[in-house]
Amino acid sequence: MTELKVFRSYDNASENVKNHYRLMRKNQTYAYVKKMHHKFNTRSPCKMTIENAIRLLDNFNDNSDPDTNLANVQHLFQSAESARKNGEERWMIMVCLIHDLGKMLFYVWNDESIGCSVNYQWGATGDTFMVGCKLQDSLIYSEYNHENPDKDDLVLGSELGIYQKNCGLDNMLCAWGHDEYLYQVLTDDVNSGLHKLPVEGLKIIRYHSFYPWHNAGGYREFENEEDKKIRNLISDVFNKYDLYTKSSEMLNIDKLLDEYYRELIMEFFPEGYLYF
Repeated sequence: MTELKVFRSYDNASENVKNHYRLMRKNQTYAYVKKMHHKFNTRSPCKMTIENAIRLLDNFNDNSDPDTNLANVQHLFQSAESARKNGEERWMIMVCLIHDLGKMLFYVWNDESIGCSVNYQWGATGDTFMVGCKLQDSLIYSEYNHENPDKDDLVLGSELGIYQKNCGLDNMLCAWGHDEYLYQVLTDDVNSGLHKLPVEGLKIIRYHSFYPWHNAGGYREFENEEDKKIRNLISDVFNKYDLYTKSSEMLNIDKLLDEYYRELIMEFFPEGYLYF
């Protein structure tokens, strides 16, 4: 009998993975996230085609991922191909293809001091969480939570923090990373009209690494009814393609682009580019 592969197994993860999460927990404060939003809002946008952005991830390996050592571009196409073969709607296939595209932070910002580089990724990759309230035990490696400076703040370290019950996740600040970055790119005024992704797709992109919420049962006190629908969409549908398709099999990216994905990209990004 073939042994099934276990995903998200952190018990025997490398020291590199553990150190990534320690640095993430230590540095991802409320002030840091506000600083990253300011940096994003005052940036000089980088115009790039979607295809070139995807290809950039051929040069990027995710330090936080205990499941695979392949370049991230392979994961994008593995996810999208699985969704396509399963007959998902075209917008879902498109989301699968680009969901990790925010990891190109290593290229467009390339700054080790803020965790957005090839070697220092604590501001770009890893399971996300909310800042502005107490870090919850549902976070992976929760033993590192005590290293977050916000724990000592009377408000930021409290259970609800600066928020209210059932305020809705859209009204909260996520830890900065590839999810939040790509979500901000896609909802930024400069990119208005350049894509045709549905709201559900945008929210999948923003919350797909929020495992402490959609996988481990945390942060439910902040949910509204719309959040519950998105949580089910991520856990019941999207995760099948994001998490459970990781493989050592190398896909032919050029062939897949020629046969299907270049046309799909132009369907949802008619101009073929975004401002990152």
